[in-house]
Amino acid sequence: MLSYYSFINENTNKSNYTGETLMSYEVVDMIEDCIENTPTADLETLPIVRKLQKELSIVKAERDAVVKKLKGIGKTVNELDNFIDDEICNIVPYGVYIYIKQNVDAILINFNELFN
Repeated sequence: MLSYYSFINENTNKSNYTGETLMSYEVVDMIEDCIENTPTADLETLPIVRKLQKELSIVKAERDAVVKKLKGIGKTVNELDNFIDDEICNIVPYGVYIYIKQNVDAILINFNELFN
C-alpha cells in the first residue's frame, strides 16, 4: 500500500494493517458523531458557579449601595456649591470665596465624571 495514506489511517505503517483506508467523508462522519455524542454539562448547576453567582449578587448589591450613597453626596456638594454662590460670596473676601469655590468645583467635576 502507498505510504501517503498514513495521514488518514495511522495503522498503515504497522504490521497489522489490513489495507483498509478510510475515505475523507467517513472521517468527517466519525468526527461529527463524536461531537454530537459528547456529553455536555449545564454550567448553571455546578456548585462553584452557584457560589460565584451568589457572591456576585452580594458584590453588586454593595456596589449599588455605595453608588447611591455617592450620588447623595454629589447632590449635597452641588447644594453646597449653590450655597457658596448665593450666601458665602457676599460675606467673605473674594480670594477666600474663589478658593472655596475651586475646591467644591473640583469635587463636582469628579462626581460628574463618575456618574455621567
